[in-house]
Amino acid sequence: MNLESLLDHPDLGLEVHVPPEDPKRPVRYVHTTDHPDPSRYLSGGELVLTGLLWWRPERAEAFVAALARAGAVALGTGVTEAGEVPAELVAACFRHGVPLFEVPRGVSFASVTEHVVLGAARTRARAGEGVPDLATAVANAATALEGGCWVLSPTGRVVAGTTSAPPIGLRQGLVRRFLEATRLPLTVRGPGHLPHTVAEASVTGTRALDWFLAVQGEQERWTSHQRHLVDVLAVAAANEQSARDSARRAAARVPLERAADGFARPDELCVLSASADKATPDVAAAVLAELAETLGLAAVVTEVDEEVFAVLGVRRNRRDRVLDELVELARLLERGFGDARVAIGVGGVTDAAGLPTSVEQARNARLVAERRDCRAGVQDGVQLGAFHTLLVGVPDDQRAAFRRWVLGPVLDYDAEHQSDLVHTLRVFLACSGSWTRAAEKLHVHVNTLRYRVGRVEELTGRDLSSLAAQVDLVLALELGSA
Repeated sequence: MNLESLLDHPDLGLEVHVPPEDPKRPVRYVHTTDHPDPSRYLSGGELVLTGLLWWRPERAEAFVAALARAGAVALGTGVTEAGEVPAELVAACFRHGVPLFEVPRGVSFASVTEHVVLGAARTRARAGEGVPDLATAVANAATALEGGCWVLSPTGRVVAGTTSAPPIGLRQGLVRRFLEATRLPLTVRGPGHLPHTVAEASVTGTRALDWFLAVQGEQERWTSHQRHLVDVLAVAAANEQSARDSARRAAARVPLERAADGFARPDELCVLSASADKATPDVAAAVLAELAETLGLAAVVTEVDEEVFAVLGVRRNRRDRVLDELVELARLLERGFGDARVAIGVGGVTDAAGLPTSVEQARNARLVAERRDCRAGVQDGVQLGAFHTLLVGVPDDQRAAFRRWVLGPVLDYDAEHQSDLVHTLRVFLACSGSWTRAAEKLHVHVNTLRYRVGRVEELTGRDLSSLAAQVDLVLALELGSA
């Protein structure tokens, strides 16, 4: 796809602020960033999209100069809180000859990315010949390449493919390379396995939602005909994913109170709640749908007042295993969330009548997970203490002030002496003040534990044999993580 066809696309409504000198220049790749110096991630020919989170007037010149040096095709941007593209940015783009356009509020960066990638793929696939269905495209590519060919989801789930699926270890390795890659396709050479080429199949704007291709062999050795069939496969996969996403969005209109209607066992349901900051609710919904499908669970994903929930069919004796699997999948996917942070809360297993309780457990757990410093966090709502429900509504400044008042001297002591009194305190309180159990968990002698707890008492001025003091310290510890 060239720049002119993108800027003139009627469905996007892009507003050009700095017109291109060469409208026919091809767009090779799309890179979304809010880094003040993105040049290290560019190699030339990219369309750069930015939400302006990096924006400061004094940074405009350096940001645009970096794009020009790296050979970026154009810059697409959102608007500031004032609702406009900054004049300093427009002026810098004029000076450096970088075309600049504005993405309307109603158009996501993912939509722009999809138009570019699919447009380029369709050009390579000789759009006039038509694109077959996914199963046919897989078979054609595999025959031409004389090897295995698979469409994989970002969790390693096999969407389509020929021959037996790659071993789970190999698939997870391919997923990691795909999620971490700055440029595709790439050839992955693992010990004990044939080389595989990892290529894009769809681009949503969030790598952790994209399907991708895993093909046996090295793409550097493909003939033009083989490369063409892989391009056709990429388009077929993108078409299939788009169709499934459309079906999921239609299903998301189901009211939450009716979500249990279609389950074979409405007496064993579990609710998940998810959010994705710096992204639309649809990202959180797509994540929940992918997780449910990977786990092989029946699910209804729905959005209620911009909150995203999934009702899953989960047997009571399997819930803990499902929770562990969700944690592992979240760790795998977090490499592909970019600047977004995804939080997931898990409610308890209940019947249809108890669904509101599971919803509240999942929501409160999600709010706790949102406060964690990680790309993708999962929190068990059943394990939350009652006080967690109260803590999630406490403003950040009040949380910090209380934590500092109670634990400040201990935090300072740990920082100065490279000690870990806070961890010792957390374990001691989690063991309900049992010296023996806490010492065993910490792998220290009881006398050592008594010394450390004594230091905490001295620093905080609190007697840990007092229930009131224990409550204060538990709350201060939880305010640092809840």
